[in-house]
Amino acid sequence: MTDALAAIRAHTDLVPEMALVLGSGLGALADEVEDAVVVPTSDVPGYPVSTVAGHAGRLVFGRLAGRDVVVVQGRVHVYEGYPPRAVGFPVRLAHALGARGLVLTNAAGGINPDFGPGTLMLITDHLNMSSVSPLTGPTGDGETRFPDMSDPYAAPWRARAVEVAERAGVAARGRAAHRKADRARRVALVYVDAALHHDDVAPGEAPEHEPPGVPG
Repeated sequence: MTDALAAIRAHTDLVPEMALVLGSGLGALADEVEDAVVVPTSDVPGYPVSTVAGHAGRLVFGRLAGRDVVVVQGRVHVYEGYPPRAVGFPVRLAHALGARGLVLTNAAGGINPDFGPGTLMLITDHLNMSSVSPLTGPTGDGETRFPDMSDPYAAPWRARAVEVAERAGVAARGRAAHRKADRARRVALVYVDAALHHDDVAPGEAPEHEPPGVPG
């Protein structure tokens, strides 16, 4: 992590308040960042390389909606062959840079029959069904072996998000299932997830949300 921090500080000294991880189809939000400093993730030692189309592999530092932010434009996934801890590296890096707020986004497959194509859903909780966890393996300096996951998506933030969403008419919310990509669309498992009252399924955010030592 020390080398990664040094590489970024060679580009910018901005201390982000917020980190935003952009899922598939949302990369254009990074273009809205003001006074942007772009750091290719290939310049950051230890940063996993995104191999998925539409994930640019950039860290964008600057201001968005009046806040200092770092935007992760190009997440990596377990299905690309990375272990869960590597998938969580961008979040641990953002935390080490000073970010204390985290917004995760993804493109997901809907399970709830009330959700049509294009529905925006606020995740209230998730269930990791992938059988892999970023908590597996050694912990780094200052990291917690078992972080508190009793309220993984902070209630005050969710309340604010619901308030904004209701004004915009996109107030859907629900519980997400995290599965490996090769299993996320299997019909039999969709029935299983529906029986477990999951509202959507995606291969993205759970390893980023569960890295050791990073508060929710």
